[in-house]
Amino acid sequence: MRFALGLFVCVYLVCAGAGPAYAQTPSTAPASAGEAASAAVATTPSASPQALELTRRYFAAMHMETTVGATVMAMMPQMMASFARNNPKMTEADQKAVVEAAAESTQVMIGKMMDKMAPVFATSFTEHELQDLVAFYEGPTGQALVAKTPAFAARMSPMLSELMPEMAADMHARLCARVACVAKPPAAPANPS
Repeated sequence: MRFALGLFVCVYLVCAGAGPAYAQTPSTAPASAGEAASAAVATTPSASPQALELTRRYFAAMHMETTVGATVMAMMPQMMASFARNNPKMTEADQKAVVEAAAESTQVMIGKMMDKMAPVFATSFTEHELQDLVAFYEGPTGQALVAKTPAFAARMSPMLSELMPEMAADMHARLCARVACVAKPPAAPANPS
């Protein structure tokens, strides 16, 4: 569930264009996200076969492919509304194309993401913790949580949409306190309280 919500927030922020512009400064960071991911995988300790099997069972019990896809699609109306606000020339056909591309990309990429995540996940928990996770998510309460996640995520989406401008402005201010920003911060809504 946390993974699905985390993915939603990342997708939402990308679609909303929440990232501020800032001046380029030399960096020792990897040049691309791919290089960063490769570096992270290179430093991930090897997972035992038992831990990897438990991780696969956890992913299966979570119905990860279906849950993430359904969660992203349930959030799509709010993401598209925000995307359209930030891209006023976007037509209905363009919006439909974005939704279709997001659905297709989610379908294709979730399996690849799970393959890449499995060793990291498997080494982040002890085998005992993985056994407990699997037991919970394969059980009736865990399965109820999995089944209900897309519906409650969709109901939470308007609340998240309401908070996104404030979050974007806060992130912008915090980032600009660390680097030289060249763009105005996104407008945060006035607090009615």
